[in-house]
Amino acid sequence: MRARLVLRESDESLREGYGFENQREDGFRFAGQHGVEIARVHEVVESATKWKREKLEDIIAEAIEEKDEIPWLIFPRVDREARNQLAGGYYIYKLVSVGLTVGIATQNLVLNRESPPIDYFMFNLHLFKAEEDARQIKRNLLGGRDKLAEKAGQVPNGAVIWPFDYHPKKVYGQMTTGKPSVNEERAE
Repeated sequence: MRARLVLRESDESLREGYGFENQREDGFRFAGQHGVEIARVHEVVESATKWKREKLEDIIAEAIEEKDEIPWLIFPRVDREARNQLAGGYYIYKLVSVGLTVGIATQNLVLNRESPPIDYFMFNLHLFKAEEDARQIKRNLLGGRDKLAEKAGQVPNGAVIWPFDYHPKKVYGQMTTGKPSVNEERAE
């Protein structure tokens, strides 16, 4: 049997975490355990929390078109497929309903038309956890960003607050303080 392996990162800067190399190792290990040969590797940089997943949609369309030559699609971990429970279920259904087999490496799940209901239950349980983790990460990051901005006297999202101007260091570098300044004309 042949498989395509889908590696995903939300952002280029996240390669140090569970980046493409770690995902590749998990995917190839899983394939070896199930007697599957990796025929194609896809590297995708896009968020897994959103509904609009153009790159993943393209891979799925290709997988469906080539299902006879490459009947498996492997994700290294549930959260590489999706961090949204409804979207994750939708993509798995789309793949399995046409006869493809989907493997989830670190959770050691094989999903196809013959899989027992408990495997789909476990998939959904892991997907629920991935979605909750994404929500918690977002809360932590946004809360931390706002606290740091408040402490530094900066505007957290870069928006101009009337009557201030804001030139973020992220855009202007050291040429600015990164703090809001009064715009005399608008202040009047």
